[in-house]
Amino acid sequence: MLYPPSREYPTTAVSQCFAHLPCTVGGVGNDSLMDLLLNPAVWWIALGIWVFVWMRQRNAPSVAAKFNRKTARPGDLFADGSTATSKTEQKVRDTIEKAGYRLYPPSTRVYTPKDGDGKNRKYTPDIMLKKPKMIVEVDPHFWHGDNDRIAHDIDRNRMYARLGYTIVRVRIAGTLALSPNDVVLGQGDFDPDRDGATLLKGIRRAKFYPPRFWGDARRYIEQGNAPGAGLTAQQQNRRQRMYPQPYGDVDYRR
Repeated sequence: MLYPPSREYPTTAVSQCFAHLPCTVGGVGNDSLMDLLLNPAVWWIALGIWVFVWMRQRNAPSVAAKFNRKTARPGDLFADGSTATSKTEQKVRDTIEKAGYRLYPPSTRVYTPKDGDGKNRKYTPDIMLKKPKMIVEVDPHFWHGDNDRIAHDIDRNRMYARLGYTIVRVRIAGTLALSPNDVVLGQGDFDPDRDGATLLKGIRRAKFYPPRFWGDARRYIEQGNAPGAGLTAQQQNRRQRMYPQPYGDVDYRR
């Protein structure tokens, strides 16, 4: 007899299945194994583990291998972007990863909603965090300091915001901040030992700014050589904090 007469087990598919197993499995009797599998606590623990894993992954969309225009929707991620990365970007990425944040691969592209020209764009952010849902861009002054590029960066921020991303820009060597989230470094390059703590502090404190915020930022820049003209006192103070120097005329047609 497989089980002692004094013990009664319900006739279930599980019990019938285990009735055909040998008397011991790895040194554990069939009755002990049956008790373990039929114990409700085991199933609650398994459910808890599954919920924990699901909660960690729910804000991290999956990444498709290749872009498919027929099935792509705004917010979808694809792994066929450019793998090129600068030394500065790599140092910023390494600093964030060492702090325990999980990142998408450098080649990850995001499919954006339609812009003012009615076109969907495929942007490859410098660094994408899985949780929090955040994008970190690395902006040296040489590439991001002119007026056209500033306007382009603000447009990209607005697109990212429409998809629910918090944006942090690392503005290097005099490149002015575009939002209170940005980390401004006066030096010519990012030094993990010197600037790592400042970067991580900025990531922890970063807030989500909706798309309308970036519309305001564009108006601030459009004031050109007359900072704050036509704005309320509160708006003037806000603009002075964000843009202490005038940018001149900006062309948003790009």
